[in-house]
Amino acid sequence: MPPGPGEGVTDDPAPHRRSALVVGRTVRVPWEEREADRMSIKSTAKTTNLEVVVTGELSLDEMEAAIVEVATAHGLSLSHVTTLGRKRYPGNRHWHLKQDPKATGCLDITYWPSGPLMWISIRNYEPDWVHEAGPQLQRAFEEHLGGQSSAAPPGYRSPTVSSVRK
Repeated sequence: MPPGPGEGVTDDPAPHRRSALVVGRTVRVPWEEREADRMSIKSTAKTTNLEVVVTGELSLDEMEAAIVEVATAHGLSLSHVTTLGRKRYPGNRHWHLKQDPKATGCLDITYWPSGPLMWISIRNYEPDWVHEAGPQLQRAFEEHLGGQSSAAPPGYRSPTVSSVRK
């Protein structure tokens, strides 16, 4: 039986965007309305991506301040700020965190408020400290940002680590 008037049929191609608020160039949609279309980040054969639950309500600068605060508390420092895939993730910001500026290894964090998505990327070839720090930062960010902590992807096991600064 076809749906009746007002039952699942709409001429609006994006009905969830009706109550959106435009702030500068960012479209803010209430969290409840976005949850149904929420995108997710998937890991690849070469990279494990740990998603951090966010609402998208923080500006890029506010998120950067939160990242610096949490990273510093875990003995990491900001080494580079850039963007990632402007076509796929317009308006995003991407950070590199290091344990020691001269040591190898880098932890990548990307925040895309329009998604809203935030994820920590751990490349398979990175040193042990990166594999250990990634899940720790995921939990720390979610606690700091008020989200609920999600576990690392099923089957993800960090290598044995000699030390991670806290």
